[in-house]
Amino acid sequence: MQFWDMCRTAVLTVAIVIAIPASPIRGQEQTADSSATPRVQLSVTSRVEAGEPVGTAEAFPADVGDVYAVIDVEDGRGETLWIVFGFLGSESLVEMKIEADSERRWTAMAIPSDAKGQWSVSVVHGGGTLTSRMFTVGLGL
Repeated sequence: MQFWDMCRTAVLTVAIVIAIPASPIRGQEQTADSSATPRVQLSVTSRVEAGEPVGTAEAFPADVGDVYAVIDVEDGRGETLWIVFGFLGSESLVEMKIEADSERRWTAMAIPSDAKGQWSVSVVHGGGTLTSRMFTVGLGL
């Protein structure tokens, strides 16, 4: 089985999508305008505890196991967002349907210990990228 076939299988079987209401982002008011593009903040972490990202980072050890993309969404009720993990030109996608005006959501990507290098995670809406982060796995850690 090829590396990316294993990753796709892992994403389909391991991807965890959880939703909890989030507090509004400070200084931003909620609106009911359904035509607005959702506002998204993205964090990358190796742990989520009690709905909070723990130890956000830009670099992780090769044995990290799972890396979580945590998003805080404002003005997103009824919208569909895609979380896109990228590595060596391949992508793994997770669909998220936003159910409230303000939500925190996260998904996990199982990282094989031999998948060392530069990774990316992006949040996509309507064909456009709302935000993205780069992170490394197994380089110098």
